[in-house]
Amino acid sequence: MDKNIIRIGASANPLALGYEGVAIVGLKCDPGKVREVAEAVAAYKQVQYVGIYASPYDIVFWVVFRTLNDLGDFTKGELGRIPGLKEIDTIVNLKMVKMVFRVPI
Repeated sequence: MDKNIIRIGASANPLALGYEGVAIVGLKCDPGKVREVAEAVAAYKQVQYVGIYASPYDIVFWVVFRTLNDLGDFTKGELGRIPGLKEIDTIVNLKMVKMVFRVPI
């Protein structure tokens, strides 16, 4: 646990708890700004996971909001203030079919 390899905890299905604004968001950034944008995104409490990717998106993150309006305000307003961010694609989650936070060993 000291090396952050194993983490003990519980996770809840946000859709079952009534959260409507559950989404995966992909970001495209200016060259040289990816890490700065990722760190800015990671600072928001609603953001559950942030990763830097070798994909069409520089950054992908998972976010949870109570309402779709709150999600829209975040993606259309708040994120737009981050320097170096060029493009935002939001994929809203309608239903969780499987949610596992483990690595098969």
